[in-house]
Formats: sequence, structure tokens, C-alpha cells
Amino acid sequence: MDSLVTLARQEGFLTTHQALHLGASYRTLHALVARGDLVHPVRSVYLPAQESSSLNREERHAVIVKGLLFAHPGWVASHHSALALSGVPLWDVPADTFHMATVRRASVRRDSLHLHVLQDGDPVGEALGLRVMTPGFAALQVAAAFGVRAGLVAVDACLRTGLTSTQVLQRMVDSGRWRRGLASARRVVELADGRSESAMESVLRLALSDGDWEL
Repeated sequence: MDSLVTLARQEGFLTTHQALHLGASYRTLHALVARGDLVHPVRSVYLPAQESSSLNREERHAVIVKGLLFAHPGWVASHHSALALSGVPLWDVPADTFHMATVRRASVRRDSLHLHVLQDGDPVGEALGLRVMTPGFAALQVAAAFGVRAGLVAVDACLRTGLTSTQVLQRMVDSGRWRRGLASARRVVELADGRSESAMESVLRLALSDGDWEL
């Protein structure tokens, strides 16, 4: 059992497939969780308990996303799960919920995992050698799913770090591929400003633009 914990500490995560390939059983994994050596935040992925407790929310989310993509090579990280791999701050999004896209007929939610339909033409790129929606598209997904504030923080960060451009964002929002949340995505593109130096600055700028402040 200790070899599984060691592997989890080396990689940052352990997948169910890895454990079974090494000759472990589901009972072994359950025992390691019960003993406090591993935590099981989402299906098919385990984290070393001690090390994961020291991670901030973005780091922990990113490690779990890595594990999910390692366990399921055909999946593509989307929404804030894609952005976490690029170090984009997570704001007003559920950091304990993970978004992936894959070839399937309909979206489905399995506990904390959301599996979306991978559409033809979806802009898929790479981050840390893993398949993700491109940053600009993922940031607009965040806006469409979680609102203007969450999306603006993500988009401003992507612009600031050169992960996308205003031209790319405008083309994406005008592409006609948005079934829900189009108004929020358009609002974010209108307000986007890569000169914002932090998430809080983006949030404050939005509050001022909405008149949601007092002297």
C-alpha cells in the first residue's frame, strides 16, 4: 500500500487505473482513504492527503484536472478546469466541480464531474501537455456558465498574460455557438481589459461600471 502513496506523492495524484495496474484492489484504495493517506475528491483520481492539504484552491483544482486527463486521454478540460492549468485565477466558480468535454450525445453530471459534449470545431489546445479548450474560449465558457464577474476575472487574466486577444474573444462571441449565457459572454468582451493587474481590480471595475458602489 505504501508504494501507492509514494506514487501519488511523486506525481501529485494517483488514478484508479494506475493502482489497479500495480496490482492493488478497490479495497486497498478504500483502506488508504480510511487511513488518511489518500483523499478521493473525484471519480478515478486520488490525492496524497498531506501534500494536497497545503495546496490553494487553484493548485488543488489543477492537480485533480491533471489526474482526470491522465485517467481519460480522450477528454478535454473546459471552463475553469482548463484555465486552472494555465494559472488563471478562479473567481466565483465552484473549485470543487470539474468540467470536461468528450465525444458523447449529451452532457451529464456525475457528482462533482460535469461531462460536456465536445462539439465539432471547438477550439482545443494544450496546457502542460494536456488537452484543454483554448484560454479565451474557456474564459467565455466561464462567463456563460457562472456570470459576468467570474468571466471578467478570467478574461482579464488571459489578456494580461497573452493567452488570448480581444480580436479572438470577439470572433468567438460572434461565432453563434453559444446556446446559453451569450449576454454574459458579450458583456465580458465589452468590459475586458488586460491592464487589470489582479482579480480584485477586475471585480472593482465591474462594480464601478454597474454603479454598484457608494461614496
